[in-house]
Formats: sequence, C-alpha cells, structure tokens
Amino acid sequence: MRPTRILVANGNEDVLAALKDVLSEGGFEVMTVHVRPMRLGDMDFREVFRSFAPDFALMDIGPPYPDNWAFARSLVDDPATGGIPFLWTTTNARALAELTGVIAEELLLKPYELEQLIEKARALLAARGSRDPVPKVST
Repeated sequence: MRPTRILVANGNEDVLAALKDVLSEGGFEVMTVHVRPMRLGDMDFREVFRSFAPDFALMDIGPPYPDNWAFARSLVDDPATGGIPFLWTTTNARALAELTGVIAEELLLKPYELEQLIEKARALLAARGSRDPVPKVST
C-alpha cells in the first residue's frame, strides 16, 4: 500500500520545509509548493495535482487575502482538483468561510498543533472513503 500523499502549499519556505520533514518522517509522501507561483499562473496547479495525485492538499490562505481566497475557490471549483479534499490554514476563519464557502471541518486556524493537522487529515480522508491509512506522526 502506498503512503498517503499530501500536497502542502504555503507562502513561507520555513513552514514548507518543517511540514515536509515532520510529515515525511511520519510516513506521508509529501510534495511542497509555494502558493504564489500557483496563484499567479507561473506554475500550472492542474499539472501539479495531476502529476503528484495527492490524497489531500494542505493549503495556507495568507495575504493578499482577496487574491488567495479567490484562488482557493478556483481550486475547489476546478474539475482537476475538485475531488481532492482540501485542508485550509489561515488566521482569518470568518472571511475565508464568507468568501469561499469552506466549512469548519476543512479549516485549521493558525497557530495549530501538528496533531490537530493529523486529526483533520484523518477526518477528511475518512469522509472521502480513503482506503489508505493516515500514518501516526509523533509530535
């Protein structure tokens, strides 16, 4: 059985590196990308999702909020990514829910503990009927 694949998109290189290290050590297969090039079209997000085929995506919504909220909505609405569960991280839950329709089960407010992220991932994958187990990650 292959490991659960997580696509991690964030605007902070240190956060990307830390999440990749911890999640990889926990048995996940992790691909990290910077949000900005995907949002600006410098990186084809459809190709990223198609080539990596993540089981779920962990996406950070940070400033500029209007642009990133619109990009988040486009990811959810796009046929290439619409079947993939997204776990969104942000500091502004109210605006994210208002602008994208994201429900609380798909949202993790910053700052968060790694175990919170893992529990949310398990719940999202279980809701989608994933057959691949989510590894335990020691924090």
